[in-house]
Amino acid sequence: LEAPGLRSGSLFGNSLDADESTLAAGAYGHDHTAPGGGAVFVFKKQADGRFTYDDTLAPARPKAFTEFGWSLDLSHDQMIVGAPFDDTPPYKAGAAYLFTRAGGVWQPGPVRLTAPERRNRDRFGGSVALAGEGRVAARTTSGVVHIYHRSPDGWAHGGRIMAGSATGRLPHNRALAAGGRLLALGVPDPEDGGQGRGAVFYWPENPSGKQPGQASR
Repeated sequence: LEAPGLRSGSLFGNSLDADESTLAAGAYGHDHTAPGGGAVFVFKKQADGRFTYDDTLAPARPKAFTEFGWSLDLSHDQMIVGAPFDDTPPYKAGAAYLFTRAGGVWQPGPVRLTAPERRNRDRFGGSVALAGEGRVAARTTSGVVHIYHRSPDGWAHGGRIMAGSATGRLPHNRALAAGGRLLALGVPDPEDGGQGRGAVFYWPENPSGKQPGQASR
């Protein structure tokens, strides 16, 4: 695949996701509309099976060195993209952006999501997931996963869940995955004396439609 305007340091392909007809690739170092602000390139499947360039996604108000495109998750007509170095403010608190496609076109002005309590170097959005219909999730370096629910008034914070003993600061590229009624977080280096053995924490949804606050391991 080729994306327009790539340069040394664009880091195209750092994050990837795809469905039957769309492929999205992050380039968190790309100078799209701000130096090092990052971008996501979207490719569309053609009749002959090839994927060709379709669109470039970025925040409505791009800022330099936010690392937009560090993480992403695509599902049908929605995509969530993490920008963990977004510092509007405080410093490197992070943000995530939710894009919607209508009529085959990705709409401008994505929804910007942030943690309700923004802290220096939290790097919210270091990993992101679309967690079923009307829900999205994003993680901070402190191991907290924030859940957002769609309502008639927009997107609202619906709670937070904690990765068990992984309460120390974690690098901002730890894996977060969602499928159906399950969320899971990979922590290769939990600060619990595991000496790098790693751990995976998961949160099954309870019958009320909510995740419990503490993970199982």
